[in-house]
Formats: sequence, structure tokens, C-alpha cells
Amino acid sequence: MSPVALVRPDHGYSHRPVSVGFLCSEYPTFQSAHGGIGSFVQTLAHALVEGGHRAAVFGFGDRDEDSSDGGVRLHMIRRRGPWSSIRTMQRRLQGALCSGEIDVVESAESEAHCLPGGPGTIVRLHGSHHFWCATLSQPKRYGRLLLEQIAVRRAGGLCAVSQFAATVTRQSMGLGSRPIEVLSNPVDTATFLPRPETVVKGSILFVGSITEKKGVRELCASMEHVTRRHPEATLSLVGRDVPGVNGVSSLRDDIGRGLPDAVRAATRFLGARPRSEVGRLMASAHVCVFPSYMETQGIVILEALACGRPVVATSRGPGPEVLGPDGECGLLVNPTDPVDIAEKLGRILDDDDVAARMGERGRRRAVELFSVPTCLNHNVTFYRRQSQHG
Repeated sequence: MSPVALVRPDHGYSHRPVSVGFLCSEYPTFQSAHGGIGSFVQTLAHALVEGGHRAAVFGFGDRDEDSSDGGVRLHMIRRRGPWSSIRTMQRRLQGALCSGEIDVVESAESEAHCLPGGPGTIVRLHGSHHFWCATLSQPKRYGRLLLEQIAVRRAGGLCAVSQFAATVTRQSMGLGSRPIEVLSNPVDTATFLPRPETVVKGSILFVGSITEKKGVRELCASMEHVTRRHPEATLSLVGRDVPGVNGVSSLRDDIGRGLPDAVRAATRFLGARPRSEVGRLMASAHVCVFPSYMETQGIVILEALACGRPVVATSRGPGPEVLGPDGECGLLVNPTDPVDIAEKLGRILDDDDVAARMGERGRRRAVELFSVPTCLNHNVTFYRRQSQHG
């Protein structure tokens, strides 16, 4: 699939608001069950509109329908056969670019093969199959690898949610010296904010899918060591249960069966919760913990920092890039070692003053580096450059 030639008029891009299109079928109003990419697109799209720009979201669904979400224009396109759907979306986005309806359009790797390619098209690297095959041991799906290669090489511009994601993707896809802009996921520091009066001493919080690669099994195992030193400690896990490997239908149940009775009593699986409730739970936690085997960025770390809580996070991948120097806003941990996880949690539970200082520095880091206004400015600058390439 070669790039579609775009004939674009001169709209004076540097002197007017940008109009951004997002290709995202998991946008929250398209799908009730959505992941981090859908939340990211909604946050950035709303920020664009509130900042005087325009935003539109295109995605596949069970019908053709135009609607809106807080000023964001929504265009659902009925999913047909695989190739028919791809060409339909490419033509729709090509038309929007050529007419000036949008200046640029971006997609995560998972749907980027539906972009028309060429100037004004952007692939944002949230975590490709190339990335996960390069960082975790998993079977390669060669059809998916091929589609990702085609999409990335046809795109007019590339950006990534972390320097680590950019570096790994560049190496795994053989992109050479091609520019990849690093644009962090934003965190809503007005929703995720400190509530020190609600903090429950000894409470440990994990947020994320209940999967092996999130380090959930090791985290739960660490509680046997934590509770010996801190009998009052409790672990709450927020996130949807995902089937495990080797025929395990519920990782949550599988993990629970292997825990000693005392640890099981101190461990609560809360299931998926609304983002507003997640913010309150984070703000009330003594410490937040995210011992993932690998991430492309880890937006939950940003949310915990914004809530002013000390964080124990993975030392792998972009963990140090997001959390900052070890000991400043939290502690870095080996995600495969329950004893190390327990030791780092214990160090924070031991000293309220240390926890408070980490939380204060974390809130400051979130506001200065990852807040919506900061990230919006960086994204708009990038979008302007990409739109001028037409």
C-alpha cells in the first residue's frame, strides 16, 4: 500500500489554531471497554478544544454515525470486511486532509495501517508488536509486524510516548536516523491531585490490568514479607482481570489460591473502577506500586505522582525516565523479585516524613513535566511542523 498523494491548500498553519484528527476505535464513547490509548486520545482531544483548537476522532464501530463529545467531533464508520474497512477509512481521512477539515491525523500503531500515509499523517508509538517482541518473550505475529512496518514507513511523522519507546522501536524496526519526537502522555493534574487528609496509613495501591506482565503475581507474593514488618499493611489492586497463561481463566483467582491465609486477607482485588474513583484511591494510598515487567511509559505512574503519593515503580524500560532519579519521588524495583518489592515498600512505610517529601516532589514533577497544559503545548508545536510538511 503506497502513500496516497495529498494535494493540500495553504491554510496559514502557523497563524491559526490546528485541527487534529485521531484514528482511535477505542475512544471511550465508541467502546465502553477501552484502554489507555482511548483515555489518552480523549484527554488530549478535550485539551485541544479547550485550548481553542479543533479535534476530531475517527473510528470503527457497528454503524455509520457522526456525534460529538465535549466539542470533539466524532465520526464512527461501520466496520466491514478487513480490506474494505481499511480502504474506506483511508479515503475518509484522505478527504479530511485534502479539504482542510483536519491539518494532521494520528494513530497508534495498532490501527496505523488505516492511515492514508504521506504528509500530515502521524504514527504515535504507544507500544507496537515490534516493541513488545523486542522487550518481552512472546510469539511473533508476522502479519501484524508487516502491517506495522508498512504504516510506520508511510507515515509523514513519528512520535513516541517515551524516549525508551522511541529507541526500542527505532532499533526493532530498523528506522535508522529517522526523527521520532518524544511526546509524553499527559496527566490531568486537576483530577489527579493530592488529598493528604484522606491518606490511610499502611495502604498500598496497584492500578493496572491484572496480568503477568504487570508484575501482579510478584507484588502479591511480596505482601508475605511486607506484613511481617508492617502487620497493618493492606494491598488493593484496581484493574480488570485478564485470563492467564496455560489455560488459567482468572489470574486473580490463580494468584489468590497461592497466597497464605493472612496475606489473602490483606489483599483486595477491586476490579475496574472509573477514573475519578481511581484518582481518589491513589490520593488516599500510603504508597502506590507498579512493578511492571515492561511499559512504553506508564501513565499510572504519572497519575500517582500527580496525587502526591510516593511511588514504587519498575526499574525496567522507561521506569527511571518517568519516575526520575531513584529516591527522589519514589523507589525503583526489580519487578521479578518479591523480596526487593517488599523491601522498597517497607522503606516508604517505615518513614512518614520520607513518604511526604517524595510525594511533594512527585506532585511538582507531574505538574512541571507531564501536566495537560505542558504536554498540549509540545503536541501543538509538533502538529504545526507536521502540517507544514504538506
